[in-house]
Amino acid sequence: IRDMKFKNYPFWRLDKINLQIIKGGWHFSFLQTPKDIIKKIQSYSHGEFNQSDFTDEKKIQEKILTGKDIFNRGFELKKISIDQKFPEYIQRNLDIYEDNHILLNFTSNHDENTWAGTVFDRMGESYLTMSVLTYVMPGIPLLYNGQEYSLNKRLEFFEKDFIPKENKELVEFYTSLGQIKRNNKALHFSKDTKFNLKDTNDNNVLIIERSLENQTILFISNLSDESKEISHDINGNYRNLISGEITNFNSIEKLNFKSWDYLLLEKL
Repeated sequence: IRDMKFKNYPFWRLDKINLQIIKGGWHFSFLQTPKDIIKKIQSYSHGEFNQSDFTDEKKIQEKILTGKDIFNRGFELKKISIDQKFPEYIQRNLDIYEDNHILLNFTSNHDENTWAGTVFDRMGESYLTMSVLTYVMPGIPLLYNGQEYSLNKRLEFFEKDFIPKENKELVEFYTSLGQIKRNNKALHFSKDTKFNLKDTNDNNVLIIERSLENQTILFISNLSDESKEISHDINGNYRNLISGEITNFNSIEKLNFKSWDYLLLEKL
């Protein structure tokens, strides 16, 4: 399959023509640790780079420190300062472009879908829980092509493919998540957002408290295929952001969660 990338591309693959794009952008594909770079090289579509010389952790680390291209293409890499050559937006917002910049959270993307499988293949019954988690954990959620239409096929990577749009079962689900993120300040990106990963004494139970200014969002989940009784220290009234139901929590009472159950709550 990897050899397919060396064939002639069809006419609509304009990205493969040697064009100069005047108003282009950047693809910071390798801003990662050496171990993550190795993982990417071994899994992504450019199979010609998956060689021992390019997947040696010590060699990668040395090239990073010396500013050498990891693929030995003769490039010299150097750190540069943001100046007038960069887009005006970046110049105006230098304070938000920091070393701990925003992470992109996803349950699927073009590499995962094609090479590893759909979310149903890889995550089974947990795919909805994991989708909600991408909206709660630090970063920005990514929704891949066709996820809202329950995409249950691996899209062709080097050929034009189509996305069936008959199954609209998840359109409302993802639309709702988008509205929840937009309408709740604690889910917005901010350097002042506080995250509290609560101690549950169970590696398969995840409770995240996320707060900003006067709002607190709580995510409780059972990340296992077994039912669980969850001990917690949660007290007070909370609104379920999915159903709208209001519940009073008491830390004395355990929570009964079925496999892969979750709650997304706003503290009242």
